Amino acid sequence: MKFTYPVTKKKYGEFLKDLENALLNQFESYEIYRKLCKFRGIEEKDLEKIVHNGELWYIPSIPASFFKIRTPEGKRNDLVENLANKKKPGEYSVSSSTSGNPSYVYRTSEDEEVSFRSYKEAFSKAPDTDIGLMFCPELEFMEYVSKGRLEKIDDKEMLMYALIGARAAAEKVREKFYMLKLRSKPKLVYEVVRSKLTGSSFTPLYFSKNDFLTGLLKAEEEGKSILLGGSVLVMYPAVLELKKAGKKFKLDDRVYVITGAGGWDGVKGNTRWKPINKSQFVRDLSEVFDIPPEEAERRFIDNYGTTEDGMSHSGYFSKKLGDFIFEVAEGMKLYLLKPNSPLKNPEVIKNPDEPGIPLFISPYGKEGHAGVAIEQGDLIEAISFNDDYSVRKFTGVRRATDRDRGHSCAFGMIKDVRI
Repeated sequence: MKFTYPVTKKKYGEFLKDLENALLNQFESYEIYRKLCKFRGIEEKDLEKIVHNGELWYIPSIPASFFKIRTPEGKRNDLVENLANKKKPGEYSVSSSTSGNPSYVYRTSEDEEVSFRSYKEAFSKAPDTDIGLMFCPELEFMEYVSKGRLEKIDDKEMLMYALIGARAAAEKVREKFYMLKLRSKPKLVYEVVRSKLTGSSFTPLYFSKNDFLTGLLKAEEEGKSILLGGSVLVMYPAVLELKKAGKKFKLDDRVYVITGAGGWDGVKGNTRWKPINKSQFVRDLSEVFDIPPEEAERRFIDNYGTTEDGMSHSGYFSKKLGDFIFEVAEGMKLYLLKPNSPLKNPEVIKNPDEPGIPLFISPYGKEGHAGVAIEQGDLIEAISFNDDYSVRKFTGVRRATDRDRGHSCAFGMIKDVRI
């Protein structure tokens, strides 16, 4: 059963019909989901009733941790394969893994198209530009890692999930400068061998200061529009070097900044730095690139998305909050569950400013895996709600602790649903 990303905003009734069909299909297709429903005391007919009543937060959800390739004990997590519909052609999307334990989510080409279009929609908050400074590896490197360096499952193809967003961002700019370059192949081979022999750390990438300055000077001197996009952990240190050196660029109304993939706490994948204050980040970039203070709230955009839920939620910076205000992606419902609320009777948050565990629900882009309802291991706060208590806008994204998540987002109930 195929569900494509909605090109136009669907009516609520149409969304619910798609959701009901996707849920029933998931129930029939995955034994692990049937076991999870049984654990929650929910039968197939109950799923229809939940959707018809509009109380979607009662839908049994898959904890995002179920997609981790390894259990907390370091053993291979067979739930990853049980959550995949490998009868369909597809490949595993693999997260960048801040924890060192990546998520593996099996997706068909249709699923990947849903994610791609969601990222394109999220990035549309900024206009297309002449120049793009991309604070990420070149696409060629990410494709190389996807095809040859990731841990395989049943010889299925792998895809770095970050590639989907990077490809969407690349379509927004006419001339691209990638800040993280791959070292020359002879030196790369030598260093990899040497690091294995000596146990030293080695990265095959380096930051291209030349491309950084070339792109900025070209935008300034030729009056071209420019986008700075990608990892804040790569972007911010580079900009601080400019500030320290007293360098400024008159880009004013021609510059936009889009960050994503987290990193504000100073950690993302293998990158380690220090926590970043978002207000200070905006002030520093505004100073270096001559962005008027009154323009900051529409020049700085962040996006929040996870490998498991497969969509991107973007938002502008708010000076009042000192944070970004995200809009929930098209084709998705987001509910906030009270931390440690009873698993079999989850409580939904109905008031703004109360942090909760995000429950993402969507029938779209779920051809290859059991991901109609995903419960993430984060805490976020609602800014506004829809009439059905789903979140319209949110902020305050941060990692949830084990105490916040309880057993619903961890491996505590695996023994009860393992096949």
